[in-house]
Amino acid sequence: MRVAVVGDLHIGPLAGRDAVGQDTEGLVAWLGEVRASHDHLVLNGDIFQCDHGLGVGAAAEARALHACLARVPALVELMADPGVHYLHGNHDRVARDELGAPTELHLEGTGHRLLVTHGDAFDPVLDGVPALSHAATWVCGRVRAAGLSAVAGWLEGRDVAIKAARHQGPGGPYARAASSLAADREVDRVVFGHTHVPCLLDLDTGGLLANPGACAGGGRRVVRLDLSSGSVELS
Repeated sequence: MRVAVVGDLHIGPLAGRDAVGQDTEGLVAWLGEVRASHDHLVLNGDIFQCDHGLGVGAAAEARALHACLARVPALVELMADPGVHYLHGNHDRVARDELGAPTELHLEGTGHRLLVTHGDAFDPVLDGVPALSHAATWVCGRVRAAGLSAVAGWLEGRDVAIKAARHQGPGGPYARAASSLAADREVDRVVFGHTHVPCLLDLDTGGLLANPGACAGGGRRVVRLDLSSGSVELS
């Protein structure tokens, strides 16, 4: 069983006012090609940017989500494929209520078991100071709305780099969380998103943690897993 995992597209309601950084039609066409060469395609959270609007709260985020969906009908069609699995992240959490998007996915092949989840639950900043994190997201949204997407991108890039330096690696919170999940759920392959940083780490449980990195900013990043052979590739 071949599984592809992508995430962190950050498609917003309006072109040029989000972080996707590329033509969405081309991106969705690429996703279709990835799906065609795998048994399952997992869209692992923050596919949509629902919390960059002026308004805050569930109602505002729901409006943003449906505007995002209207912008990319080809992606909506792809998501209807039973072999495509959409999990919500922290920036599109409203999809849990609006679309029934789950938090995690379990898949099992003939030799290996996989758990996929966005990973925001293990972010020490989002967990420790959520108000600050949400405020920073709102500010970046306002910067993008002002037509200063390059500035917003720089700010977000600095945030990613600082968090990666502090929290990535075999001793960091994501590796520890993956080890715990692997033991508790009896899986040997764990895939996160959220950090925007690609990784492939051996876990002290004997399993493996992978993260494709982000498709936002013009990227086309994917983790490819074979749950028969156990192979895992970043590309």
